[in-house]
Amino acid sequence: YFKIINKKYGFCIDVKGDSYNDGVNLYLNSDNSNLYQKWIILKNLKSHFKILASSSGKSIEVPYSSFNENEKMILYIPNNTKNQEWILVY
Repeated sequence: YFKIINKKYGFCIDVKGDSYNDGVNLYLNSDNSNLYQKWIILKNLKSHFKILASSSGKSIEVPYSSFNENEKMILYIPNNTKNQEWILVY
């Protein structure tokens, strides 16, 4: 499993309310090593990545395929849409 930690502040991406529901928001939280801060990262054939919550198997998604800056990310049932594909830069 991976943790996704903000470089500047040291906070981890966490699942709001430890929920398994579709559409639940993600937020930054102190590292508490719980299951809701652990992520599975899968690479597809196009060198894009899908990021799944280890707690529910749901994918991080840009809701409604939004193009808005500052859009809140959610978890949703994995599918083959581009709003669930990510490019990892390191």
